[in-house]
Parts: sequence; structure tokens; C-alpha cells
Amino acid sequence: MSDNNLIHVIPPYLLNTCLGLELQRELFWANPELGAKNAFVSSPSCHFRQPKNLPRKQDAFCEDKSVNDALKEKLREKFAVAGILGDSPPQKISEEYLFELYEIFKSRLRTEGPKSRADTKETPENGILALAVASSMAPHTDALPKKKQSVFEFPNLGEFRFGPEVIKEIANSRGVSPEGLKNMVASLSELMRLARDNNGHKYSFLPYLMVNNQRTFLSPLPMYWTLLSIDKQLEQLDVLYGMSVSLENGYSILEFKLNKLDFNFEDTMRRKRYYNFIANNEVDDRTGVFYYEVLVEQKTTPATNHRPILLANDSSLSSGSSLLFSVGFTKRHVRYDTMPSTSGSTTTTESIDLKDIQNEIAFYNQEAYTSNLDDDTLTFLGAEPGISFEGSFALSFNNSCSYASIKNGDNSYRTSSLNMNRRFSQLNRQAANELDTSRLDVEVPFTTHAKPSMQGNKILCTDTVGCGVNFISKTLFITLNGILVKTISHNEIINTNRHKDSIFVSSSKPVSLFPMIGFQLSDVPATIGEGDLPESKIITNFGQKEFLFNINHYVKEFKSEQETELNSTIAEELRNLTLASSIVTGLPEESFEKSVKNFKDDPTLLNDFVKGYLVQEGYLDTLESFKDDLTDLAENTSYKANGDVLANDLQNNKDAESLIKESDAVNRHTLRTLIFEGEFKKAADFLQENYPKLALMKRCIFDLQVMHYVHLLKRFIDVKVGNEFVFGDGGANETQKLFTEAFEYGRNLLNNPEARSLKQALSELSGVLLVHEKEDLAELTNAKKYLDNFGRELGELANRVNLAILELKNFHSESRLENMIHSVGRNISTLCADNDDPFKMINYEKDYIDI
Repeated sequence: MSDNNLIHVIPPYLLNTCLGLELQRELFWANPELGAKNAFVSSPSCHFRQPKNLPRKQDAFCEDKSVNDALKEKLREKFAVAGILGDSPPQKISEEYLFELYEIFKSRLRTEGPKSRADTKETPENGILALAVASSMAPHTDALPKKKQSVFEFPNLGEFRFGPEVIKEIANSRGVSPEGLKNMVASLSELMRLARDNNGHKYSFLPYLMVNNQRTFLSPLPMYWTLLSIDKQLEQLDVLYGMSVSLENGYSILEFKLNKLDFNFEDTMRRKRYYNFIANNEVDDRTGVFYYEVLVEQKTTPATNHRPILLANDSSLSSGSSLLFSVGFTKRHVRYDTMPSTSGSTTTTESIDLKDIQNEIAFYNQEAYTSNLDDDTLTFLGAEPGISFEGSFALSFNNSCSYASIKNGDNSYRTSSLNMNRRFSQLNRQAANELDTSRLDVEVPFTTHAKPSMQGNKILCTDTVGCGVNFISKTLFITLNGILVKTISHNEIINTNRHKDSIFVSSSKPVSLFPMIGFQLSDVPATIGEGDLPESKIITNFGQKEFLFNINHYVKEFKSEQETELNSTIAEELRNLTLASSIVTGLPEESFEKSVKNFKDDPTLLNDFVKGYLVQEGYLDTLESFKDDLTDLAENTSYKANGDVLANDLQNNKDAESLIKESDAVNRHTLRTLIFEGEFKKAADFLQENYPKLALMKRCIFDLQVMHYVHLLKRFIDVKVGNEFVFGDGGANETQKLFTEAFEYGRNLLNNPEARSLKQALSELSGVLLVHEKEDLAELTNAKKYLDNFGRELGELANRVNLAILELKNFHSESRLENMIHSVGRNISTLCADNDDPFKMINYEKDYIDI
């Protein structure tokens, strides 16, 4: 895998797709510099959030103060009603004790997540039983099952909710904004979810891209692995194997280290079960193509007779890779067969959302955890990927074979483990010759090689295996050390599966797949010797680093294959243009179609669009240059061959002059120039003098005043600490003069009625006046952000003022050129969302606009 320190925010190959464009736009608006580069070098000021960055404070539920305060109030009342606090008044309970109770009961307080079959089988959502529970008027009948319910089964019991008026009163009494108390309206389960998302768990967290301690961007794509086997299996990996999850230099690291503990898990089937993991996020068919790479590195030691943590059939290097480790994909919504409780009953099929299972991890607590998953579900979650884990496709490192999901699959682990819990008929057991019906040879052997080691230890490393999915062609592809070794078609997946299942078929739209890995563990020796203990690392590249495989080449080749189909689609759409298109442009229908098809041969329509855009934005100097260029082009090239061209240009120029006058383009140009030259007071005076009836006059004037204040602060900080902003020579007198000017202006600005919603931001900005050293500025993260984005804010302010004047003059907010570009972009996004395959591989701006 790559040793380059550069980390990508969005996998670069996805920037060739429609989804990639949407993600890059989101990143750009969050941070323009990162949006343009899509890469960074990990540092304390810029990194992906991970467990080691989570707060260690044990007397708070999360970092968000409003969520924390609201959750404390809710929990006090909930625990009091549940009788947990005894006779103690809720308000007398210390925060430390409250937090301790929350850790103990949080798994029972949650009202979301997967429900066990036992919880739902006898309780229909509708009908007499549901009505009986919901209504005090329910009839009494001995036919209804009697079950003593826990207070935790009533989500609203002990909860209070404040209405808007009460919130306002509380806010006034505390001297805070009602917005800051919005979380008091949320339910307990909603607050718990917010706390989980803000605080995170060492095995379940939101990997935000953190820039200067601010959450900047959260990728919806896979970033790290989460365990599916949530119960004693998670406890086993946590306690006995010290499992840890981290993001190191762009890689997802899943690490295990054997602990020397006397811990009895009473799991006699541990050696046969699979410990399955899915990525924290799924990918759906809008992605088009997704790919990741995995390698496994294990350290064996004399303390366990060189027995690795991840099980291998033969640990000798001469045997190649015999690791019981699988890599692939699984559907998000999967089915599994429940085993009959008696010999006469039949199996039933249950469905489960793996996202619900994944969310359970956030409530895991070693000291107190209540699982609401039944034995059948837990057993299924330990099935071998691609063999008996329904809805999955996996490649086995053990025999270099890929396997597709089998609907009613049943391997030895599943059969044996369920047989321990109940008796069932021999008819339910699957014949041995049916177990490998989905096997598909990759035909390339995987190997394990040794790395240099010390102190009698051995370091064993597998090949780097890549697994990709192409949702458009409905194929899966496998790579080995950067070389494409197998492409598996949709037909092959179905034909090698005795139940004719496919991971590309789903009752839910769109199709969602999780990247998936699974492995078996070696038996822990009865006696562990002295010295180093074995360790294992599963290193995954989800696209934040450069792949060994040239995925960019793969995507570009596939894009070129899609062009023919796409061009055919576009041609068909142009042939079906309606009369509405001709009305919008003022051209006959056939003339509009011809102009759109042949921009290069006849650019008249495009030139007209460009002129309209320049007038719309007030770029008059650019407009004059553009018209001069068109005139020179007409006089000196074959463009002059069309006898009507010069006449058309003259008419277009007259139309442009009329448009300039009607839209006040000259005044708008003047205002834009004043704003970009930093003449904010002059711009405000000009606006008030020429447009006294402007609807947003007060807001526009206030925005100009804020920009003037930021401008003063930038000048001050440059002179004070020699920042990168250059505005003139320094000096003590000049520093004092700039300080006084900025201080007085800022104080007056805070008294402006328009400043209510921005008081906190303005106060943070004013903190710049207290900076003594350049390094101090880094601590004022929000203020520094305002200063860094000054140029961007100037452009946005100029656009807002320009738009306000256009609306006053009854002009559209967009030019025809902007409208056309934005409409096409929106249409492509819609077509991609509607599962129109050719449009998934389009980055509209990159492929067609070149911006």
C-alpha cells in the first residue's frame, strides 16, 4: 500500500462520477481550499476524527452543551419514575452518578434498533393485541398473552416536553436565545441519538474531517469497520483481544492484541464461528463504481507457539495463504432462516437491516449490556460470508475462491451451534455435496510472506486483495497486488448459485451494499508463555490513499464505454424537444435544436447566452472585450462566410445595450467595483442614494458594515503580528490607530439592531483585537476562518447586492446561461438518483463545462 503522506478526502476515482461531483461541492462549501485540492497531510490541525480524539471526560454525555443539559434533565425524571433513584429527589442526584446510571441502562433506554423475533412474533403492529396495549378501554381476555412489562418498554413514561411558549419563558429567565434550548423539545431517544453522534463510541463514531478543531466534512462513504456480532462476541474481541479501530494516515486499521486474561466466554463454537464486520457506511447504486483493498498482517510469538490470532488451516509459509479470512460485499437488507423449535415445525424466513445491528454498537458497555437479539439472529451474524450469510458475496483467502450468497445456506457452524440450543429434524441439515455449490475459482493463488522480525517473533503478511463492485454493469471485480485477476458477471453470480440469488437484486431501491470482511479465530492456548503476545492487523484502504490497482484507468475506460449510450440518449432527448424550449429562447424549435447540437459550428446562441450572463452580473468591461473579440473573429476568419452573421451581431449588440440600460448594469458594475476595492462606506452611500426602495436595504447595508469591520481587523492583525495579509507598513502608532478605529467601529456595529443574530460571531471576531502573537490567532478558530474567507465573502456579498437590484428591476435572478447550466446539472443529478445508469458516470462540470 502507498507510503505517500497525502490523504484524499473523497476517493479521487469517484470525482469522475455524478456522486463525486456532489460530494466535492459539499466539501468546497465547507472549506474552499480542501474542496479544490481534495487532499491534505494529517496533522493536529487537519485530520479525520477517530476514537483517540473522542473526549475522555466521564461526567458528560456529549460535547454539545445543549444536548448534554437537556439529556440530564430527561434522565433525572426518567430514572425517578422508574424507581431507580429510590426516595432521592431527581435534582439532588450528582452528575457523576447520573452518568454512571446512564452507562448501565442506556442499552435498555433506547427505543430504536433491531428487535428480536421473540419480541415481535406474538405482537402484531395492528389488531386487537396492539389496541389492548394502547387503550385503557381494551377488553379483558384470557386469550391475550400475559407478560410483565418493564418500565423501559414505555418510551414516553417519565418524559416531559416543553411547548414553544414555555421554551421562550425559560430562555428569557436564563437570558439566552430560544434557539439554544431547542433540544429540550426532543424526546429522550432523539437526545440519546444526538449524544451518540456527538460523542461517539470507540467502535462506533462519526469520522468527521476536523480542521482547526471544527467539524468540516463527513463522508457518506465507507471509512472503517464495525462488528456485526454484538453480544458476547464483541465482549470477547474487546476484552480478550483488545480490539481497536483507528484511521492512520488514511488507512482503516482494525487491530487485535491477545491479552493474558483468565476469561471464560463459554463459547465452545468459537473456533467455527465467523466474526463478521461491515463498513460504517454502505454504498448504493448511485455510486456507480466502488472499490477497496485489504491486507492482513499478523505477528506470531513463542508465547503461543506461533499460533496467529486469525485462524489459518496451515500456518506454515510453504502452504501459501490458508487464512480463514473473507472479503466482499453484503446487502444491507438480508434474510435468514430460523430453525424450528420442534421436529414437526418448519423453518421461517426473517429479514433484518444490518444498519440496525450496526447501531447497536453505540450502546455496548462491557459492565452492563442488554442485547435484544435472539439466538437465530446472533447465529446468522456469525455465518461464513458468501456461503451461509445470505445476501453476501465474498472471496476466501483460504482457497482463492469467490462465493455468492445462498438463500437457504447452512454450513457446519450454523448447524452445530443451533443444534446445541434446540433439537430439530435431520431433514433440516444440508447435504455435504451442496455446501460449495456457489464456488467460483479465481484461478490465482493467494500467498502469505514473511517480513523481518526480532526476538523470535514472526511477521506474516498476506497479499493485497482488492474487491470492487460495478453497479452499472452488475459485475464484481477482484485484484491481487494491483492486478485485475477476475471479473465476475451477473450471470456467473446467478449460475453458480443453486438458488439463483444475486446481490444486485433487492426489494428496496436503491440497492445498498456494505463492504464486508469475516474471519475465524484461533484457539487460545491453555497456557500462555512469557514474552510478547501475538497481534493482528487488518489494513484497509477505502480510497483515502492511492491504490495498488489503477482504479482511475478502470473508471475512465468504463466511462468511455458509456459515452455511446449516453450520446444516443442525448440525441433522442434533443429530437423530443417541446415547443416550450423554442418559446424560452425566442428561436424556432428546429433552430434551437440545431444551435444546441452544433455549438462549435454555429455559436450564435451560445454567444448570446454569454452576453446575457455578463450583463446579468454587471461585468461590463468583460462584455466589451467579448464583443470586440467576436467582431475581430467575424472579420478575420471563415466565420464571416455566413452573410447574416454581421447583421445578427449588430442586432445582438443593440439588444445588449438595451439590456444594459434597463437592468442598471452600469450602477451594478460600479457597486461591484467598490466592494472589491474595499470601499464599503462608499458602496453603502451609493446604494442608499440610487436605490432607496430596495427591499433588503437594511440587510445589505449591515453586510457592508460587517465586511468593513473584517477589513479593519485584517489590517490591524497584519500590522500587529505580521500576518500573511498585506495592507501597508507597520509601526506602533499605526497599530494603536488601527486598534482604536476597529474597536470603536466594532462597538457601534454590535449596537445595530441587525446584529442580533450575529452577536456571537461578531464577539468572536472582536477577539482578534486581543491577539499578541501570530500563534494566538490559531486559537480563535472561527475568527481566523472569517479572515481567511474574506475574499470569498466579498464575492458572495457583491452577488447578493447585484441580485437585490435585479429583483428590484423585475429581472430574473439567473441569466439564461446560468439557468441552462444549472438545469442540466440538476437534471443529471435527478437522472442519476432515478437509477439512469449512463448518468452515474458523469461529472457534469468536469466533463462538459471544464471548470
